[in-house]
Amino acid sequence: MNSMYRPRRGLRGASLVEALVALLVMAFGMMGVAGIQGRLRYSGDAAKQRAEATRIATAEMERLRGFASLAAVADDGVLQFDEIVSEVTQLAAPSTEYRIDRAVNALSDGSLDINLNISWLDRTKDDEDTPMSVNWRSTIARVDPKLTLGAFVPPDFGVAQRRPLDRHVAIPTGAKNLDADRSVFKPVPGAIHALVFNNRTGLISQLCEVPAATATADLLAEDLNNCPVVYAGGAYLLSGHIVYSLGGVPDPVDPSDPVLPLGIAVNLTSQTQPNPARCFVDASANALQGIKATDYYCVIEPRTPPANDPDKTLYWSGRSSLTGLVLAAGGYRVCRYSDDYNGSGSIENAEHPKDYAQVNGSLSNQNFLVTAFAADCPAGSKVDVDHQVYRNTVTAQHQP
Repeated sequence: MNSMYRPRRGLRGASLVEALVALLVMAFGMMGVAGIQGRLRYSGDAAKQRAEATRIATAEMERLRGFASLAAVADDGVLQFDEIVSEVTQLAAPSTEYRIDRAVNALSDGSLDINLNISWLDRTKDDEDTPMSVNWRSTIARVDPKLTLGAFVPPDFGVAQRRPLDRHVAIPTGAKNLDADRSVFKPVPGAIHALVFNNRTGLISQLCEVPAATATADLLAEDLNNCPVVYAGGAYLLSGHIVYSLGGVPDPVDPSDPVLPLGIAVNLTSQTQPNPARCFVDASANALQGIKATDYYCVIEPRTPPANDPDKTLYWSGRSSLTGLVLAAGGYRVCRYSDDYNGSGSIENAEHPKDYAQVNGSLSNQNFLVTAFAADCPAGSKVDVDHQVYRNTVTAQHQP
């Protein structure tokens, strides 16, 4: 045999069987990838449909809560409370159709128990399969919608909507309601002056002259015909108690010494003040139970902003001081009950500072303690519930 035609050994290609096996393995892998892609797409659709069902349930519940009245009075297109009944509706969406099944049960207090079931079929199911669903349950109270308007009415000067005697808390508790809009108060019993308050705002609208012998509780609307001072924009009230502890060591907790004849004045420092402050002192008052005290009431009209003033806020600034006392050796010292009650780091207007700055509301409990001049103003104590201390009796020197 010719050696030129001898076949070479050790060289071979892939057989047909091997190629088929490799193709089969790759096909299985591609099928797995395709299955994962399909599953991801299905999960994405399911999440989108569930989110849409949740949105439908939320919107439906808010619609039910937004009923316009307790009973239907006209067909005006708005939902009434008595129209909230069990019902089944359909809502078409791009990928499916949602069934809204609303079950309503009346409770013993008149409110409604609402059970919303939102169901739908995904792309893999037909009408014979169990649908996917979202369930939402809540209770709707049988309350006239008009009553909810109170939640949107801003309170006057930051006070709560529930007011004592249906009027502003700045009005003294001893004032008499003349009608729904006005109250009247005599700051000094047996005197001729009476203050007229706006029940809604708590502002003083008039200073009237009335019969001296008529008590506040007996005043009538016809007694207020003589009002020489009218506060067109309203005036604020500054009020408090003056107590006395004249021993060598003043007692700010139980200051029980007799009252002294004195007065009070307010020096206003805010510009363009329309009128000076008018103060009234009731030396016969027993304002604090078991403690002899003098009550004072000052009527302060806020400043009138000039036309070119960009700050149109109505406020007053100044300092109050007791008058008629000898503030020197052998006489008296004036302390004020004052402290950082709210922990803000400063003495704010309501906490009785030495100088008031831009007061834009009435202030009460601006109390003073009169001591002997030789004694220092007592440190007092802060509230400490753990040690049964329920009053803040911290004082600071005010005069001289």
